[in-house]
Amino acid sequence: MHKIIAGLAATVVLFTAYGAVALEWKNVSREKSKIIAFGDPLGLTYQHSSQADSGNYEKAYDYQYWKGDRRWLKLQTVRWTTSYGSWAMIWDWEDQLANWKFLKDKAAQWGAESSINNPLGKLEYRYFLLDTHYCFFVKQLFGAAPAGRPNIILVGYYCQKGKIKRALPKLMLSMIGYRGEGAPETPTEQLARSPVTAEPTVAATNVKRFELQIAFSWEGYQDLMLGRMYAEQEGKKGTFKVPLPNEAGDCQGTWQWISGQYGTDILPYGTWAIACANGLAASGTYKSTEAIKGTGIGTDAKGRKVNMTYQQ
Repeated sequence: MHKIIAGLAATVVLFTAYGAVALEWKNVSREKSKIIAFGDPLGLTYQHSSQADSGNYEKAYDYQYWKGDRRWLKLQTVRWTTSYGSWAMIWDWEDQLANWKFLKDKAAQWGAESSINNPLGKLEYRYFLLDTHYCFFVKQLFGAAPAGRPNIILVGYYCQKGKIKRALPKLMLSMIGYRGEGAPETPTEQLARSPVTAEPTVAATNVKRFELQIAFSWEGYQDLMLGRMYAEQEGKKGTFKVPLPNEAGDCQGTWQWISGQYGTDILPYGTWAIACANGLAASGTYKSTEAIKGTGIGTDAKGRKVNMTYQQ
């Protein structure tokens, strides 16, 4: 069995086919990380990314960490620049326990194995129970070395307090990619491909409408935009309207629920889009922290950040 090495100040343990090597890690921005992930729509907050390079063995390492309320996601990649890494896929799931600080020296109760297709190809994952944590490991081989064989491996794990909803792994893992090899759609791109509308999807007699306060902060604009959001209590989508400062007209918006429920580990989340009379337009995702209350993030066409909050 190939040896395992520790790295990243013991936060995550790295692997190599040639024994232990000393790695010098450096923090990088999310945009410069080779790993592409979108945990935002699932209520996870990006923490940090790190990279290391092993010149002797011509390997490059990337690490990314996301965290939520009593749950977290850690991802690790190794890229061989002159050879292929298919040997790594012979690892048993059980071997992964020794590779991560939180899991080391603990006995796991193993569950079902499954797989999905993401932008990088086939990704395998397996559930496991560790103390009171419900988790799953992931592993994937992709890329192409000069010999034409895969030369990049992705491994990682997700854990949370409480049971994992069946839809969560597929949602989360479908939004993972690697720069230069395959990128998932951003939440904004998903919205553009399947635009929401303001028309209700339930019979008019069953629709209960109510108003919420809504506020937007828009990068490049000093004034906060305040308005009213018109929501449908039983529908999965709705509209909102925000007046621009200085009587510059209105912004018309739409929102659509995607998944999640109150009282579970996955709170309701979805997408939103807005277009204004002055030509401004933006889109993004939202998360509802409790009934008729939540926050949203997004960007406009120029890449400027837009933040939203709403409540009754």
